[in-house]
Amino acid sequence: MTDPLGIEERPLRGDSCRPEETVPIAYVWVLKERIFWRRKLEIPFEQGISRRSSIEIIRTGLAWGGVSFIAAMLVILVLKFFLPTSLWGANAGSEVLNANLPVKILSAILLGPLFETVIGQVLPLEVLRRLYVKPLFCIIIGSAMWAIGHYLNGGLAHGVVSLCGGAVFAFIYIRYRNDGIAVAYWATFIAHATHNTLVLIFADFFPN
Repeated sequence: MTDPLGIEERPLRGDSCRPEETVPIAYVWVLKERIFWRRKLEIPFEQGISRRSSIEIIRTGLAWGGVSFIAAMLVILVLKFFLPTSLWGANAGSEVLNANLPVKILSAILLGPLFETVIGQVLPLEVLRRLYVKPLFCIIIGSAMWAIGHYLNGGLAHGVVSLCGGAVFAFIYIRYRNDGIAVAYWATFIAHATHNTLVLIFADFFPN
């Protein structure tokens, strides 16, 4: 049934990260008489992006980037105790860590996250959404793909540590995807750039 405001309601069969039927559409989930319904509200693209301010997106990215970094450091500590360094594999970031400051900023903080967010989050997670995969499995699959890519590039330790970052980045993208691709992309990018910035700072103080 359609109400005077033009909001269509209909029951759902479970919770999934279904793609929008038209672009853009904001979905709101409500509990009505113990049945989940989807409220579909079509809004202009500009309004969908402005639902979250730039400051809010930046704060979100900075906070989750810190969470990702802390999780990665904890995993590294665990690996130091339980995985011999001979099995860690190559240091995938050694070239960047040994480069000068402009190269570090350009590759690790700007271009790297810009490109990797598209390859690692936008493309695979959008495909999963269109296959009606549930959000939790979107995050699991997305983080696994992220870890495998880093494992192939940098070895076992790099892959295991990247699993944490991949899970955080995938969660951010799925969490904010209903606000639009742009919001989800920029929040994830800022989190990734923050994570890499903290890694570079940490590596300067603790080079080993």
